[in-house]
Amino acid sequence: MKISISCNSIAFTVCMMASSGFPNRLPNSRLGQKHETYESFASAIGHQSTKPKEFAFIVVTEESDEAEKRGRLLLGRKNRGFGKGMYTCLGGKFDVKLDSSLEASACRELKEEAKIGGVSIDEMKGSKVGIQRFTFAPDEDNESTGTDEKKNESQSQLEMVVHVYWLAFQHCDERLNSVEGCEEITPQWFDDWSLLPLDQMFADDSLWMTTLLAYHENGPSDAAAVQINGWYHYEEKCEETNTIQHYYMDVLPKRNQNGAVQIDRTLPKQSQVYKKQENGKDAAPPTYNLEQQLFHALHDNRIHSPTIKEFRESLAFCKAVKNHFQKFEKKKLKTSGITTAGWKVVLDVAGGHGALAALFLVSNPSIQRAVCIDPAKVGNNGVTKAWGHLWSSDQGDSYANQKKELVYRNECLTTGLPSEIQKGLSMTESPEQILVVACHACQHLSEQILEISCRYGVSVAVVPCCQKDSSPGGPWKATSKALEIPLQIMMDVLLAGRIMGKGTHEVRMKCMNKQITPQNRIIVARALPTEEQDESLLALQAHRSRAQAKLDIAYRRAHVLSSGYRDTNGILSSLLSPSFLHPLGYMTAGVAIGMGASHWMSKR
Repeated sequence: MKISISCNSIAFTVCMMASSGFPNRLPNSRLGQKHETYESFASAIGHQSTKPKEFAFIVVTEESDEAEKRGRLLLGRKNRGFGKGMYTCLGGKFDVKLDSSLEASACRELKEEAKIGGVSIDEMKGSKVGIQRFTFAPDEDNESTGTDEKKNESQSQLEMVVHVYWLAFQHCDERLNSVEGCEEITPQWFDDWSLLPLDQMFADDSLWMTTLLAYHENGPSDAAAVQINGWYHYEEKCEETNTIQHYYMDVLPKRNQNGAVQIDRTLPKQSQVYKKQENGKDAAPPTYNLEQQLFHALHDNRIHSPTIKEFRESLAFCKAVKNHFQKFEKKKLKTSGITTAGWKVVLDVAGGHGALAALFLVSNPSIQRAVCIDPAKVGNNGVTKAWGHLWSSDQGDSYANQKKELVYRNECLTTGLPSEIQKGLSMTESPEQILVVACHACQHLSEQILEISCRYGVSVAVVPCCQKDSSPGGPWKATSKALEIPLQIMMDVLLAGRIMGKGTHEVRMKCMNKQITPQNRIIVARALPTEEQDESLLALQAHRSRAQAKLDIAYRRAHVLSSGYRDTNGILSSLLSPSFLHPLGYMTAGVAIGMGASHWMSKR
């Protein structure tokens, strides 16, 4: 009797059976956080594979001759290698030299590990029940030297892509008469599925395998009734901890010829994952906002550079900078009734794959040209492949006919940035229409980017990283330690202050969400037009004059002179002169701050 599976009852039924029907199932504390969408899972792990390896696993069952029994299931106990001593499904790695397809690989592994032959490639292909993908957290205990670092980096980039097949053999099928192990695997039958040794298997088996078995409680004849595609992210040292951090499973019924479409999700696209089925027909695809479109475009095109983490960082950076400048434009429009035409050129320095430049290009209607300046060639043009179609779409009536372009310039910033700024100045009406950006640029690069941008009078926003005190003797490092201020923050503040002192830019410090990146401080320097620079200097001079007048009054009150005293030597006049009072004010302030700090430190 076939099992009738409805989309509305799938999740509830399977969840109840998978969690309660297997006493040896690992506890939920070992199975990690469940995510309801792939986006949520991917956002949580911040991992994008650059080294996928494909495997074929086969779930083997034999039907019972008694109608009320489900039959038995075959597992293999590992005798060597990764997971030694644990139970697992039969199968192994896809070898392009030996196998013409994944199904051919599954047939070969089945014969090598258990001496089960006679299974055709077509039979194997029809038994596919999904794909399980595994990623691994890097080992944080590894030192950053030698082979350990290379091994750790390799593990953090690895993704195991396991194609799962279910072969449901009839009772007394002669192909099972000679089941025998090999040096690597010892096969073992389990008569009661509910008593599988899940506590001696990898943690993911307590999720996808129990779900798969729960669907077929009435017997193995419905072996290919569903497709289960899962994503699992393991903790570091997964062989020792055997603990999952995050997972997401997508379960869909696999329709037969009488039940509309049969879904083959060998390499699923997210646009398919989120489609809902109603009466056997696909519903209309969901509507995505721009951010979701960008994310799905990367995933659907299997783009690994930028990674998910880099995409989130670039997006947060872009939003923060845009919001800051938009607030200024609104304020300017309210006070003066005029505003600028917006950026027309954005220059992404040390941008690698160019995602940051592309995000500004896509999300800003006025930007016509985005340039990624980096001596290294990174990303294999993946950004253009995934997002290029969005640049030609209409993003506003006033800019609909403007051509947009993303350009890669493989050159160092010392020559490439000035050249591109000059080219941008020839395309724009004013320097304020050019924006220079850099996300996670090392301190010395951040300093050069800010200096060059200020020299040409263009706006700039950078996220510095790798901050160090390069001053002789390291005075700021000692100061940061004494004041209990992180050196990274102190160096960023000093860098922002240096740019502020030029008087050509309005400087602010913005912060991104720390959960996205710990290096979350953005130094934003808005280029001031000439008239605003003059106003800024006048305001600064007026402020200094007021401070000087207050200091003069305070000095006179503190030194009351007798009515008969005459300053014959001009000493008092010299003391009250601006040339003396200016450094005196700094000295007084310094002494006051020093005394206050000393008192505060003594109290601690």
